[in-house]
Amino acid sequence: MSEIQKHGLEGLDPELIARELRDLITAEHKSYSRDRQQAYWALGKKRDRGLIPFFCDQLRLELRRDMIAAYQIMIALQDIGEPMFGSDRSGYSFDDHKLNRRDAESYLEGRGVSYNSTD
Repeated sequence: MSEIQKHGLEGLDPELIARELRDLITAEHKSYSRDRQQAYWALGKKRDRGLIPFFCDQLRLELRRDMIAAYQIMIALQDIGEPMFGSDRSGYSFDDHKLNRRDAESYLEGRGVSYNSTD
């Protein structure tokens, strides 16, 4: 709540903010990597299970272009109860690209989402 107040957003509808963030992310020609990373972080704070399909679609895309953005999505999914990280891991980090990719691909595969760069 303090971040919302800090930026003068307390009067805005949270659904409007979430919709604008999703629009920013999906407008690829206007979307920079750092902006997407921050938008995923912010959307993750909603802890809204209704965002799972959106996060899955975006995770599939980010695995091809930005592993830090993919990690932000993974954290958001983990925070809403999705089993993102392998049970063999005692912790996780944004810079552990190999394990993060493995876990993201395993998660998507379990949901029936194709993630190959050739599809």
